[in-house]
Amino acid sequence: MPEQDQTLEREPDLAARPAGGLHRRHSTATYQAAILFSALMFAVSSALAKLAGAEGVGPGAITFWRFAAGLTAVLTYLALRRPRLAPRNVPALILRGLTNLIAVFLFYCAVKYTTITNANLLNQTYLVFVPLLSPFLLSERLSGREWLGLAPAGVGIWLVVNPRFDGVNVGDLLGLACGFFGALSIITLCRARRDNPTVTVILFLMVTGAVLTWPAMLTERISDYSAATWALVLLCGATGVVGQFAVTLGFRGVSAFSGSMIGATRVGMAALIGMVWLGEQLTWNVVAGAVLLIGSVALVAGQGASTTANAAAAYGRPDANRRALAK
Repeated sequence: MPEQDQTLEREPDLAARPAGGLHRRHSTATYQAAILFSALMFAVSSALAKLAGAEGVGPGAITFWRFAAGLTAVLTYLALRRPRLAPRNVPALILRGLTNLIAVFLFYCAVKYTTITNANLLNQTYLVFVPLLSPFLLSERLSGREWLGLAPAGVGIWLVVNPRFDGVNVGDLLGLACGFFGALSIITLCRARRDNPTVTVILFLMVTGAVLTWPAMLTERISDYSAATWALVLLCGATGVVGQFAVTLGFRGVSAFSGSMIGATRVGMAALIGMVWLGEQLTWNVVAGAVLLIGSVALVAGQGASTTANAAAAYGRPDANRRALAK
């Protein structure tokens, strides 16, 4: 994954940069296409995880393969580029890795028990939880308009989860928990990136994820994996990593708001893949909930919410928008 500078200084808006600047060789459309491609990769990865689960591969093992693929990519990058690694504020780095690991694990648990549409949609609730949590954890204040803008998101989440007197889908609750821990991951990212370059943050993230999910492999009977199962878990990890690279590139040339809105197409892609490939059904409440949730995020981001709220667009993409993370 491409690295950024160690500093978190504010930068001028990309659109205001001179034509001969850093991003001249890529047009805005190229960066937008990269984010769109990443959305497709993440949607495909979730579908492959669903199919791998049907083959008997547990969420813990799928999470391990995802981090193992990412760690392989990072180590390859380190071997080729040999950047200087000087970890600072190690507790923040470990906490970032831990919260991200929990979010990813919960996502794959959600994929197992609910539709990939709901899992991907509820994963996006991190965009709502970040501004809700940042006043308490980062001392960032939201305006009354921003609080009001988040209200439709609550209704949207309720419609998607669709609680009933006879119970609620555990997969939907896991997806919502994924969004919550995803928000914590963003907030810990803000702290970790103040003292460390991106490559250091990502290395700690991948090592933490791979090491802590390794115990899940001790009970995984990989000797029983068929060729199809191996293909599913490896492709699931690979598409996730490719999506990481693509979205990292994309966010270097677009605003957090624009990138988050393009990235939200992941939900629609997951819905289409779920219906065509997995035979999932799309219900009216999920459609209505998605409109309210994404609309709420667009409203708050468009109003220029807190820096961390805008940085939420970078979940899982630590170097996505450096200026949005600046204090």
